Amino acid sequence: MKTKYENNIRKILFIEVLLLFLIYIFQLIDAVILPNCVILLLLAVLMIMIPTLLLKIIPLKWKISALTISFIVASANWIFVSYNSFYDGVAFNLYNEANVLYTSTSMILKSTIPDNEKKNLLKAMYEKSFAEITVEKNDKPFVFAESKRSKDEYQLEPIIDTRYIFTDNGKYNFKYSYANQPFLNVGLTRAISFSVFPDIITNEKFNNFYYIKNKLYNRSITLWSAFIILYFLFLSIAYYKTKIDRSNENIAEIYKYMHLQMVKDINNITTSKAKNVLQDLLTNWNMKQISSSEYETTYEAASEAARSTKHDLGHKWTDKNEFYLNNKEDIKPYITEILNDLNDIPKVISIRAQKYSIGDILEKLNEIDFINGSQRKERGLNFVYTPVSLDLVKENEYCEVNLERIKSIVNNLIGNSVEATNVLKRKFRTKHKSYERNIHLKTDIKLIDGKKYFIISIKDNGGGFPEPDKIYKEIVVSSRKNADGSVRVGEGTSYINFFVHLYNGHIEAENYLAEEDLSGASTKIYFPIIF
Repeated sequence: MKTKYENNIRKILFIEVLLLFLIYIFQLIDAVILPNCVILLLLAVLMIMIPTLLLKIIPLKWKISALTISFIVASANWIFVSYNSFYDGVAFNLYNEANVLYTSTSMILKSTIPDNEKKNLLKAMYEKSFAEITVEKNDKPFVFAESKRSKDEYQLEPIIDTRYIFTDNGKYNFKYSYANQPFLNVGLTRAISFSVFPDIITNEKFNNFYYIKNKLYNRSITLWSAFIILYFLFLSIAYYKTKIDRSNENIAEIYKYMHLQMVKDINNITTSKAKNVLQDLLTNWNMKQISSSEYETTYEAASEAARSTKHDLGHKWTDKNEFYLNNKEDIKPYITEILNDLNDIPKVISIRAQKYSIGDILEKLNEIDFINGSQRKERGLNFVYTPVSLDLVKENEYCEVNLERIKSIVNNLIGNSVEATNVLKRKFRTKHKSYERNIHLKTDIKLIDGKKYFIISIKDNGGGFPEPDKIYKEIVVSSRKNADGSVRVGEGTSYINFFVHLYNGHIEAENYLAEEDLSGASTKIYFPIIF
């Protein structure tokens, strides 16, 4: 049975693949309605938000830590790898342009045309370049073409060293600089935002076609790819660690509850009616001996003798014991009953599964007080038990289970329904409304998808499960509180889930409309029938 968290992971994977596909598509086609950079940014943010919102099992502080660490590492990787290497490549291409302009400038300056014409030709030639070009004649400004890229955003850097041109008229200095690499804060902002900031904000005529054609999104893809991969890696580690921790906590609670359940079952044996009767018999007999002065003893000594006798059948209840000899016929049935109870202890503490017929299981369920009618009737509680029709029970059909655990499971189911209806009864009482508590336990045999199941189902009108998707899957808060008013954990449902799955069964739990404006809880447990 898949848990809610495992189902969420499948949803997350599907959505993430879809988002990746859309990111790829909008790197190729013009979105028309919105700039592609805006759409790409939204898709990338969604890739982060989807697992953050759906993986509720992971604590929020771990998610924040994963986001922070992933962002810092991805940004550092972008700065040291993509940021520098990308703009170094651009500088190499600019070096070729600088050489061409230097050669052309040298030819113009060495020509015999007047200086004014030389200036006009150089200005016209430099007009096509985005670089900042300075030509000095005899160390004085001759021609200056300012950078067409904002020096507030980009760092102006020399692409070539100053070069000299010697003519008959004097010495010329040629300098070629380009506002190539943006300042770190601008470049990082651009990479994070897919150029939404500052390009769209500061440029009213954002060229979407130019953005796609020149693949300006690449500077963002490198950062976001590292960010998403790292974040998913940290989330995976956190998810499986949390899942293991939850599982360990769940198992610890289950075993604690199982221990308490077994102690309760053993106590039912060791404090049986037979032992109490024996103690009363011995005490009364010793009191008679005291009153007739046949033994020089006191009442306290007799009581102590009774207590020790109760705990030591092998030595006290034998033919050497005078009390036993005088009351042998009355005592022997009780001793036999106690020994039978003691022999049952290994069965009570065992969880090992064996093949039992449906009849064996039904017979074991009849030991439950609510089913056999020995439970004290509670006012306003209608408990109905409908056993499976004997016509459906076949001799050669079995379930591989542990009878004591099946009994405990049903006891827990009944106890949970009794508790839920009792809580609702108190709420109705405070509102001065009438309320009949209804619990219906049923056993059945059904053929489902070609496979036979022994089914134990219970319904009540106790208001339904607070969290039906979590019930029987994880520890949930009980409707009852501890004596000090603190929240009480309902270990019983996890106990049921543990043993049902241990014996290859499965559970279906849901809320249903029990009565008008009153919901109820329904649980069905399926154990496979073998032959």
